[in-house]
Amino acid sequence: MRKHQLIKPSDLYPLQDTLTVIGTFNPAAVVVDDRLLLLVRVAVTAKEQREGQFARLRFIDEKFHFDWLATSDFDTDDKRVLRRRDDGRIFLSSLSYLQMIWIDNYQEPPNAWKLRTGDVIVPESLYEVFGIEDPRCTWIDGCFYVTYTSVSAHGACTSLMTTTDFKTFKRHGVIFPCENKDVVLFPDRIVGKIHSLHRPVSATPFCAPEIWTASSEDGICWGHHHVLASGSALFEGDRIGAGTPPVRHNGRYFSIYHASSRCRPPARVGTYVGAIMEMVICHGRVQLQRRSHKPFLVPTEPWELNGFVPNVVFPTGLIALKDKWLVFYGAADTSVGVAEIMLDEVVQALA
Repeated sequence: MRKHQLIKPSDLYPLQDTLTVIGTFNPAAVVVDDRLLLLVRVAVTAKEQREGQFARLRFIDEKFHFDWLATSDFDTDDKRVLRRRDDGRIFLSSLSYLQMIWIDNYQEPPNAWKLRTGDVIVPESLYEVFGIEDPRCTWIDGCFYVTYTSVSAHGACTSLMTTTDFKTFKRHGVIFPCENKDVVLFPDRIVGKIHSLHRPVSATPFCAPEIWTASSEDGICWGHHHVLASGSALFEGDRIGAGTPPVRHNGRYFSIYHASSRCRPPARVGTYVGAIMEMVICHGRVQLQRRSHKPFLVPTEPWELNGFVPNVVFPTGLIALKDKWLVFYGAADTSVGVAEIMLDEVVQALA
């Protein structure tokens, strides 16, 4: 496995000069007309800094709005969110939108890639006021399906947009209500249905973290929900969830999912890693065949170990080439990494 740091915050300009980019990470990856497209999550915060205060950002009517709140009223153990002490309400420390990055020569080694910045996709609806995050993209029936997390005062949901050219989009709104995220779609209709993996999160922890499956006629209305996998290993103790959309190989489906270990104190963030699962669809349902018994993609590089949230690799995109995979991921909630993985490494991980 070879890793490369591909995009970092200093590589992109914010949408307006009152903002600063603090993270470029968790990209969707898809090939469009023989060009590689990355939809990169860009996290921004206020450029202005005020002593004892932080800026809560909102995106309303195509504009950024700032509310300055007293930091002393919040717990800040998790840098991604602030929890207000008097009522437990959560506020994000940044707001995210999506940036297109095009790569024409993606079949060359990553250190030779030429990246070109394209358009941005910004929040739009009531359920996206606090930003849009962590997209995944799958080609189905002549159309690109882009799932992403939409965040508002109502919580974190999964929403859907579709496009044929990444110039015009149809927004379909919320398809999995809060708290549900990390929704990825399978690349084929099976018995006429689209299949997905998703990660429901219950406020009451009855069980270990889980990945569920569902199916749909149109990608908008979902049913037939079933548990696929539960976090059973120590490295999965805090959460597991879908990472990359599945790819088909030798009649089966493979995906790199994410997992994180439990941390003490609980408010802090454990180490995030990637592991491999192999799936089949039998009797109209996704069924787990095998998964790796230990982490496959782990933070080892300085830019994975250090950043806005240290010790994080978060896989979100997978491009299958002839003899290898290109796995795209967020590193330390700060930059985009790409790992070149030979297929024999995948086989060995599942042995």
